[in-house]
Amino acid sequence: MASGKITGFTGEVDAPDAPGLRDYGLVKQLALLVCLVRKARMRARDALTTMFCKRVALQVKRV
Repeated sequence: MASGKITGFTGEVDAPDAPGLRDYGLVKQLALLVCLVRKARMRARDALTTMFCKRVALQVKRV
């Protein structure tokens, strides 16, 4: 799936109106949820990487 489509779908699902998902067909619901899971994994990976870099920076400063 193209990166732009994933971003668009994720924006659609990120809206506070989650019950609005019922208006979509099953296939689109699944596609939107997959995009949302992908975005959540990216955020978690970014947060973990940031935390790791900060930890390493602290260790380097101490030496």
